[in-house]
Amino acid sequence: MRILHVTPYFKPSWEAGGPPRSVYDLASRQVSAGHEVTVYTTDGFKRRLDVEVNRPLAVDGIRTYYFRDLSMYLAGNMNLPVPLKLPYVAWREIREFDVVHIHEHRTFLAAVVATLASRAGVP
Repeated sequence: MRILHVTPYFKPSWEAGGPPRSVYDLASRQVSAGHEVTVYTTDGFKRRLDVEVNRPLAVDGIRTYYFRDLSMYLAGNMNLPVPLKLPYVAWREIREFDVVHIHEHRTFLAAVVATLASRAGVP
């Protein structure tokens, strides 16, 4: 199964609390079970991560996009991550997935990907 996880924060943004850890653990187990897993996330929480942005990376077998966030202040202090490149990549790739799992649903990421998945008929 081809699975997309959408989360504002992911490994190694552990300071963002439980969601990065739970998404990482879930995605890791899905990869171990033989699924193709992709994560769309941002490049930080209150600080920028030292990661390549806006292109897929392999993170422990998980295909991961860290999208450059518009503002670390908005992401870290107002829980308002705004990754400007995400909609373009999601539009191009959304039909490749069998299912989309959105975490932290009250975010820009969630709204964009949920809309695109719905239009593409991807649950």
